[in-house]
Amino acid sequence: HLTSANLRYLDTSRAYSMTRMFYGCSKLTHVDVSNFNTKNVDYMREMFAGCVYLYELDLSSFEAGNDVDGVMDDMFRQCSRLFRLKIGNFAPTIAYTDNILRGCISLSEVEMNDRILWGFDSFGVTSADQLISISPVWIGNNGTVYTDANEIIASRPTKLTRGNLDEPEKPSNLGDVNGDGEVDELDSAIVARYSAGMTDLTSEQQAVADVNDDGEVDELDSALISRYSAGMISQF
Repeated sequence: HLTSANLRYLDTSRAYSMTRMFYGCSKLTHVDVSNFNTKNVDYMREMFAGCVYLYELDLSSFEAGNDVDGVMDDMFRQCSRLFRLKIGNFAPTIAYTDNILRGCISLSEVEMNDRILWGFDSFGVTSADQLISISPVWIGNNGTVYTDANEIIASRPTKLTRGNLDEPEKPSNLGDVNGDGEVDELDSAIVARYSAGMTDLTSEQQAVADVNDDGEVDELDSALISRYSAGMISQF
């Protein structure tokens, strides 16, 4: 099963479709597509659909050519652990975005071009509506609090952070499962063993181990702790 993919040097300059490129890669935790050339790409339907262990996606390098109609239906559907999503310059003239964020229940940070974020799908639902269905509160990059899709559309912020008025404070020792003062591969191994049913954790350890705050201690938490230990990410 594919768990990580470094495709930054893949030449995609002649590609016109990336439909289902990573579809159903259910073990994928990290993918680097930072140098993808998408100027000729018209189709990205279900590109990452079903990638349930992806934690973040940086598509800021994606660009669209002139007068491009972008088919992006279900692009991130059921990426249930996707926490951070960034789409930069990819702004098709018309973006078809049916269910683009369906099932992205963990999405907490999003940066999207307004043509994608506010474009209506074929059911008259905007991506802003989909965001409100994920969380009733979002905070714009200027600090404005949004609780309604129409308010988001009217203001058109390019960055949004999930807000929760009752959000509990995260443990200060997040990731340090064994309590030795360090977040390292040993903590990652403990979480992996717990996920496989090979060991037990106290309720306090489970709170510290759930680094992506999705209510579960599983392989994704183990992978994130490992990446943090290796310096690949700087925060959970």
